[in-house]
This record gives sequence, C-alpha cells and structure tokens, in this order.
Amino acid sequence: MNNYTILIVEDENIVALHIKTILQHLHHKILGPVKSGEAAVELAEKQKPDLILMDIKLSGDLDGIEAASIINKTSNIPVVYLTAFNDETTLRRASISDPFGFIVKPFDEKELKNTIEMAMYKFQFQKKAEEAVRISEQKYKNIFEFAPTGIYTSNYEGRILTANLAFAKLLGCSSIKEALTINLRDVYADKEERNNLIRQYENSGSTADIEVRWKKKDGEAIWVQLSVHTIKDPNGQTVLFEGFVRDITNRKLQEEQLIIAKEEAERSDRLKSEFLDQMSHEIRTPLNNILTYTSILKEEFEDKLPRGMELAFSVINSSSQRLIRTIELILNLSRIQTGNFETNFQVFDLDKDLLEDLTFEFYSRAKIKNLSFVYENHAKNTLIKGDQYSLGQVFVNLIDNAIKYTNTGGIQVELNEINNKISVSVSDTGIGISPEYLPNIFDAFSQEDFGRNRNFEGTGLGLALVKKYIEINNADISVVSRKWKGSTFNVTFNKSSIS
Repeated sequence: MNNYTILIVEDENIVALHIKTILQHLHHKILGPVKSGEAAVELAEKQKPDLILMDIKLSGDLDGIEAASIINKTSNIPVVYLTAFNDETTLRRASISDPFGFIVKPFDEKELKNTIEMAMYKFQFQKKAEEAVRISEQKYKNIFEFAPTGIYTSNYEGRILTANLAFAKLLGCSSIKEALTINLRDVYADKEERNNLIRQYENSGSTADIEVRWKKKDGEAIWVQLSVHTIKDPNGQTVLFEGFVRDITNRKLQEEQLIIAKEEAERSDRLKSEFLDQMSHEIRTPLNNILTYTSILKEEFEDKLPRGMELAFSVINSSSQRLIRTIELILNLSRIQTGNFETNFQVFDLDKDLLEDLTFEFYSRAKIKNLSFVYENHAKNTLIKGDQYSLGQVFVNLIDNAIKYTNTGGIQVELNEINNKISVSVSDTGIGISPEYLPNIFDAFSQEDFGRNRNFEGTGLGLALVKKYIEINNADISVVSRKWKGSTFNVTFNKSSIS
C-alpha cells in the first residue's frame, strides 16, 4: 500500500482523533486536523496534500462542500467527504464539486482504507487520462499551426473562423490574426467560382484537389489547390467549411512554360519536316529530270557515241541514284527523330511478302560482282506483325551492305524459326568489322573508314536507320563479325506479338 500525505478536516474532536489513529496505523503522513473550511483552504494551498478527508458540516462560514469547491479551483487535490448525513439533497449538492468518494460515519479502519485507495486510484487514473488528452491536443495544435499546408475553417458567409500560419502566409498576411480579418468571398479571383464550389460541397460533402485562382491581400493573383469538406448540423444543414489549400503558382507557371516550349518544339519540328520535304522536292525534281533526259540522250545517240562514253551515262545514273538514296536516308531518319514517321502495322508473311522478292532483286546485283547469293527458308510459319515498309528497308540496307563490302565469296540469307521466334540472318564473307568499331556500328554518320582515303562510299546513316526501324517494330538485332572474315547480322521477331 502507498503512503500518502492526508489532510483531515473535521470539527468533532473524537472523530478527528479516530481518523488520525487509523491513518497513523496505515502509515500515512497526517496534516491537521483542522475544524473550519477556511483553515482547510489555507492549509491545502500551503502544504499541497495528496488527499483531503473533508467533513461536510464544519465550524466557520464555509462548509466542507464550499471549501472543496474553492480548493478545486486553485489546486488539483482529491477530496473524500465525511458525513453523517446521507440524504439525497446533501449528496446531490456534494456531487457538484466532483468528489473522489464518500464515507458515512461511523466507519471502521477497513472502510476508510478502501475508500482512500479507491479515491487515489481514481485520481491517478484521471491524471493520466487528462495528460493523454493534453498531449493529444498539443500534438493536434502543433500539427495544425505548423503544417506546411494552409488549413482554415470558414462559415457559409465566408468569414474565416480558424486558420494556421501557412494559410496566413499564403494570403500574404503577417499573422493568423490578420488572416482572420479577411473574407473568403474577397479571396476568389472569380467570385462566382466560390458559389459554384459551394454547390459542389453541398452535393458531395467534399471536393479534392480543385485548382482555382485566388488573390492575396495585396491583390496579387495566385493559383491554389483546394480540398474542402463540409461540417453539417444535426438537421443536415451546412454550417462550416474546413479547407486545405496549397500554393501551386510556380507549378502552374512551369506547366504554362512547358506547354509553350512543347508548342515551340512542335512548330520547330513541323518547320524542319516542311523544310526537308521542300528540299527533297527541290533536289529530286532536277535529279529526275537529269535521269530522264540522260536516258533519252543515251537511246538517241547510243550508236553514235565515241568509245568509252557509255561509261559516262552509267556514272550519271549511279551518282544520281546515290544522291536520291542519301536524301531518302536523311529524310527518314529526321522523320523518326521528330516522331513524324508514319507506320502501318499488320500481319504479313515475311517470306512470301518480303524476302522472296527482295532476295531475287539482289541476286542479279551479286552476280555482277561474281558473288554467290543464297536465300534459304527453314521456317514453317513465317507470319509476323510489323510495318512492312520499314522492315523492307531493314533488309535492303543489310543485304546492300553485305554486297557492297564483299569482294569475294558470297552472301547468305536464312529464315529460321526457333522457340516461338522468327529470325533472319544476313551473312557475308566481306571485310568484316573490327572489335574496336563494333560498339559504334549503329551510330548515325559513323563509319569505320572515314576521310578522303576511305575505300567505300556511304553516309553512315544506313545502319543507324536499321536500328531505328528495328525498335519501331519491337524486334531485336545483333551482329557478329571478324575483321577480313565477314559479318552476320541477325534480326529476331517475337511471334507472340501476333494477335
């Protein structure tokens, strides 16, 4: 059992002595006894006992109930009433002062002991509960006051009833007190917008992340993100609005700048595409005229030309075709980079619809260089889904390069089906690629030999375009090569993409 300091307030000497004897036996420290309410108030203020045993009927002007009420206002000390009167009127009057127990005279040691223990247990439990409430209230107050988000409560007329510091700063106020002088009706840049939002609140009970324009105290316009819920009375009528608000002016400005930058970039891309299309037209038209009239001249004067002049016509034709091909490469790469390359994805037969005709076309070109050319199809199902034009350009570039960079031996094209994938390999016995250059093979404008002494023509765009076309078609490409031994390019398609 705990030992407490207990003040005895009792005007009957015999009863006071009886109580003191019991408390001494229970090893409590004793203050008093005192006989009047006035003396009890004074001693309680000075000594701060743990418990007061207070008789209701006392000498002096203050009775026990009045004395206990005064003590409750100045000190947090539990009081247990001692009374020989247990009538309803006395007990009802005593209960107003929130006592921690009653004990009716006469009583024995056990009754007094139990009453004291129960009173102290209730008092300590109440203190812990009050402390928990105090901590919780302080925690909420701190969260409310120091939250980075503006928080406020307003009534239907727009009067701000509560606000935190973030809300005051958002409106350009130096203090919460200043913010409370502002009416929300004057905050909205468009006054009708608040009325529209109130109608939304009342219909749904809340709104979240609404973006509206507000005005600060000095008239500066800002963008805010607003979340509001309503507080209703028992009849379901809206009486208050509780809001959470953030300043998003910087974000809105960034969004506007991004939109302007995007529009400017799109305009730039559009101008670039239009320029390239115009340049293509300006170059192709005279080139086509040159090719047409060169062909006419060749037919007209073929039997009258001096020996060796036939080669001149061949050079004109091949040079013009080379220039047209270079223009096509530049245009297609530009369209891909600017997102203007048009595709048409469909299911088609890679063998029948593409490779058969393509390999037949290149067969004659290989023969001109005395190279062997073999195309083999080892796949049963050669259906794929892709853009036929861009995939055609992939294999045109790969086979064209194989012939261009091969002087002896030959080219082999194979179509295989492995593990639900279709692969096309293009192999040659040409000059191959050095290990140092291999990582750069798909870079634009990149060639292993460069400068005026290079042995092969080209812009370095072909394989860069091949890589882009492969990505567009969600395929994969790999290359294996040894210098002076040849190269193999392997293109793989996933058949599961066909649906």
